Amino acid sequence: MDPTPTTPSALTYLPEPDRRPAAWGLFWLFLGWALASWLRHGLVEPALLTARCDAIVWSQVWAQGVWSQWASIDWACLVRATTVQVFVNHRLATVALAVAVLALVLRRRWLAGVALFLGAAALVLYSTDRGTLAVLLAGWVWVSPPAAAQRAASRT
Repeated sequence: MDPTPTTPSALTYLPEPDRRPAAWGLFWLFLGWALASWLRHGLVEPALLTARCDAIVWSQVWAQGVWSQWASIDWACLVRATTVQVFVNHRLATVALAVAVLALVLRRRWLAGVALFLGAAALVLYSTDRGTLAVLLAGWVWVSPPAAAQRAASRT
């Protein structure tokens, strides 16, 4: 007797798992981590740059207009100040978590990739609680089958 069944089962209609999306998810995670690490260790934490940039009164710069002072502006300090404002009060992690929840609701892999990128950056930039949750939710959406594949599998 042949032990293999002759009638097709429901498992024969399931699509083969695609291993590539997991690798791309790790790519977005690594890219967010690398960019945030460069910003943190290259612009936010160096003591000399901090001392130089803390002497600038940013409210006056913004009131006069950044573009009117194009030639005299210290661009490293501008990028540093913007980076600090991005992670103050967990702004970056909150946006990452919102994008991850949106990706979970809409079942969109590209949104999960954005959330992985932002969540990894939030983890490096001092927002570990919301950043961790964003990475976990986005990773779950990233590795789960797309909504169209789930609908097709449920019809059979």
